[in-house]
Amino acid sequence: MTNTTNRWTIKRLDQIATVIMGQSPSSSSYNTQGTGVPFLQGMPPVIDSMGAAVPKQWTTEPTRVVEAGTALMTVRAPVGELFTTNNSVCLGRGLAGIKANNDVSQAYLNYYLQFSKKQLDTFSQGSTFTAINSGDLKGIQVALPSYQQQKYVGSVLNIIDQDIAKTYQIIQKAKVLKQGLMRELLTKGIGHKKFKKTKIGEIPEEWELYSLGDLCNFITGKLNSNQAVIDGKYPFFTCAQETFAIDRYSFDCEAVLLAGNNASGVYSVKYYKGKFNAYQRTYIITIKDTSLLDYFFLKEILNIRLNMLKDFSVGTNTKFLTLKLLLGIKVLLPPVKEQVKISNILMSLESKKHMEMQKRNLLLNLKKGLMQDIFNQKVQIK
Repeated sequence: MTNTTNRWTIKRLDQIATVIMGQSPSSSSYNTQGTGVPFLQGMPPVIDSMGAAVPKQWTTEPTRVVEAGTALMTVRAPVGELFTTNNSVCLGRGLAGIKANNDVSQAYLNYYLQFSKKQLDTFSQGSTFTAINSGDLKGIQVALPSYQQQKYVGSVLNIIDQDIAKTYQIIQKAKVLKQGLMRELLTKGIGHKKFKKTKIGEIPEEWELYSLGDLCNFITGKLNSNQAVIDGKYPFFTCAQETFAIDRYSFDCEAVLLAGNNASGVYSVKYYKGKFNAYQRTYIITIKDTSLLDYFFLKEILNIRLNMLKDFSVGTNTKFLTLKLLLGIKVLLPPVKEQVKISNILMSLESKKHMEMQKRNLLLNLKKGLMQDIFNQKVQIK
């Protein structure tokens, strides 16, 4: 069935594209050595900055193969995730390939399917395992302007995606650079030529080894996490990555805030000076002697230990950090002046990363708003 609205034509997906449902080959044909055809079973573990799947598995007995550039959609939970491929790939049961007909822009169709994910949520079925079948997928309604307008929409949104990809690459490079610098600066310092042997290896001669419990005081907040309010007067630190707000404060000091629990063991570390409040599982860490330890240096020490903290945290469903574990963390301390220099170097990289993240968020919001205006036909297309 074909409908027309505001000069746009509404058609079923199977009228404008070929829909290929995946079919898994024999598991005995799978390999990770790159032999045969790249194979995707469902949502790939790695997608590049332009939304293309990065294959990690191959098959020597391909069944359903789609060509490069085909839109790939997950048809089992999570339903409706969309990405593309830079190579011909074999599709497993968890995926469908959607190849636009010659008179339809593939780029336009890809963006429209991203926008119309709510249709897929309506079709997805199953109480504990959601899925979408071939008939429902083929029946998705797609609004089509003229072919030239489709190409124009695809090119505009692709330009935004390229800018998003560039910012993502800068963010990733900044992360890698900072991690490398952190390891170097927090173990070897700046410009040292004389080193001494310790039980943890060679360290600069002027540095000393401490336990975190010797340097810091630890307390926790008293509030439940649901105490946050919109537009509150003071920061409210919980175990979430973001900082919330609250209308009353319990602390007025300089501190490093460490999330004490997290479902995946990813603990946030934040610095704050002033009035604030905290969740009962958030550690408020204050320094006993600031002539020995700088707050920003402490924050960087904890940041570099996050992976270690994840490995040593306890709990099955929710990971949490015990006070005993934190007190025993070993810390290499340079003189405070050198700590400040190291912190400034690392914070400059963090600032650049933060600026790029803000830019990326703006671009993502721009793309989302533009897609809503275009596909809801609120703007006129050339």
